[in-house]
Amino acid sequence: MTESKTILQVPSAISKFQTMVDGGCKLSVETRELNPEDMATLAKLTNKEGWLIFKENKIAITEIPEEEAPEFEGQKTQGQRERDVAFVWFTHKDNKNGGSADQFNQWWTNYKEKKINYFKNKIDELK
Repeated sequence: MTESKTILQVPSAISKFQTMVDGGCKLSVETRELNPEDMATLAKLTNKEGWLIFKENKIAITEIPEEEAPEFEGQKTQGQRERDVAFVWFTHKDNKNGGSADQFNQWWTNYKEKKINYFKNKIDELK
C-alpha cells in the first residue's frame, strides 16, 4: 500500500455542521473559486478518509502534526474500534431508552475515567 501525501489547502469556510448519532459531525465546507490543480486534487480526494485541520490562516507544513496512520487503508485504530463497539453495546443494552449520543458520550467519559483511575491505583500499589 502506498500512503498518499496529498495535501489540499484552499481558503474555505465551514458553513454548517450537524452532530451525528455516533458522536461524529457532518460538515459542509465552502471554498472560493478553485484553480484547476486544486479542483483535480479535490476530485482525487473525494470519498477518501483523511484528517481535517482547520485554521483561520494558512497552515505551514511544519504545523501539521505527524501521526501514525492505521496499517491498512480504511482500518480503524484500536481506540476507534473500542469506542465504536462500546457505542453499539450501549445503544442495544437499554432498548427502551435507545441510548442517545449525548448519553453515550457521558457514559464513555465516565468509563474511560474509571479505567484511568484503575491503572493509577495499580501504579500506586507498585510503589
